[in-house]
Amino acid sequence: MSPCTKTTVLLNAAPLFTVLSGVARYTRSLYLAILEQQLAEVSYSCNGNIKKIMPEQTSGPKVGNLPWRVREVLREVRLKHIEYKLNKIVSKGGFDVYHETGAFPLLKNTQIPTVMTIYDLSLVNFKHCHPVDRVRNFERHFYKRAHLVKHFITISEFVRQEIIKDLHIPPDKVTAIPLGVDKKFTRKPEADISRYKKEKALPDRCILTVGTHEPRKNIATLVRAMALTKEKYTLVSIGWSGWLNTEFHQEVRKLNMEKRIIYLGHVPDDELVLLYNCASLMVYPSLYEGFGLPILEAMACGCPVISSNTSSMPEVAGDAAILISPEDEKRLAHEIDRVMQDKELSQQLIESGYKRASEFSWDNTALRTMSIFKQAIASN
Repeated sequence: MSPCTKTTVLLNAAPLFTVLSGVARYTRSLYLAILEQQLAEVSYSCNGNIKKIMPEQTSGPKVGNLPWRVREVLREVRLKHIEYKLNKIVSKGGFDVYHETGAFPLLKNTQIPTVMTIYDLSLVNFKHCHPVDRVRNFERHFYKRAHLVKHFITISEFVRQEIIKDLHIPPDKVTAIPLGVDKKFTRKPEADISRYKKEKALPDRCILTVGTHEPRKNIATLVRAMALTKEKYTLVSIGWSGWLNTEFHQEVRKLNMEKRIIYLGHVPDDELVLLYNCASLMVYPSLYEGFGLPILEAMACGCPVISSNTSSMPEVAGDAAILISPEDEKRLAHEIDRVMQDKELSQQLIESGYKRASEFSWDNTALRTMSIFKQAIASN
């Protein structure tokens, strides 16, 4: 590739067609930043209409014509089909690097380098928090394909160290590049906040939690902590109803918390911004995260944050949040009361949160990612 030639990236865009999970948010935000800064030409390996997901861009080549969600018996057939199509497209030339955003490398053709993003190692270290078939699929394919990857990107130094230790990847093959905060996450005018509170029948003061209802997100512990607070605050819960979420609903019923919890399910980003603005506090009690983007999104909107003190979350929050053990419901209840009742503490968290969130941008994530792509191309 000539130094003056723009890098051509082939992207596994399949995550964009799942529910808007953290992986989908990463993929979309990163590539919008790459394209807005004109850092690369991007083509999309996917099964759907990319214009619906990335309306600003045109679609590249497509790979696969089977549904992405299929039963176990069809999984291997689907995989072989996608591999064949992907390798055929790469063999024709025209691409400098392949970016793998899925759970394991799909491209076996080493004509161009593969750079793979690993978001966390929950499939390795928190297997009990995933369906068995998801874990089995990862184990069946990742380990025997890892050698195909020229370089790994991950989203926090915590996960980088996990990859080196648990996947036995050489340190010089793994780079941590933190995520960014979308510019839409910002403080809104009071009139907009008041209007949204009225529209959703939200109380003047409420506590927000953001995340899929699944064991790893630990929302049930937050419910138990809410039952112990001095005041009967309202909890607003945002996120998809995920795998094995019965504990949350059981705790709500057992503690008679039905009237104190507003469950809004998944909301689009424009509403999420308003919810961060409406909340007096955002609590993020996750047991394990590869990054923890809601921490920074809440901070950018002027919402104080209480977060877990495990995995990547202290790295992301810095000194701008209150950090607690995610299994200590009594301490969590105490800290909720403190933030909700102490205006000076709340304001201090707001101000330090603005500063912390301003240190993370998708433009910077894009520039650093492109640097890794170029290194991989040069060494291939």
